[in-house]
Amino acid sequence: MHRSTLAALTFAAASLALAPMAAADGPFADRAVATFIAADGNGDEHLSYEEFRSFIATMAAHGQPTSQRIRAFGAYRMAFRRIDANGDGLASPNELRAADRSHRAEQS
Repeated sequence: MHRSTLAALTFAAASLALAPMAAADGPFADRAVATFIAADGNGDEHLSYEEFRSFIATMAAHGQPTSQRIRAFGAYRMAFRRIDANGDGLASPNELRAADRSHRAEQS
């Protein structure tokens, strides 16, 4: 897989994961909120790698295109590592927002 494809998947994952933290638009926004809550097994409002993987897998099963690409390429860990900026093993809301902002800036 090309490095640019992996980077695009990473940033797309960040955008997708951010949807529950903000007013998200689009056909999968409500699904993302419910899926995030369900994936956050311990209710700490952070996603561990396993919780993130569950979130992406469930969204892919419901047809969300970015999640389907992440699942197809097996890019879960790479996407999670990019989001987990401080390396604590959790994707915090702030890290998700930062990854989303970074993605949007690169798209401009």
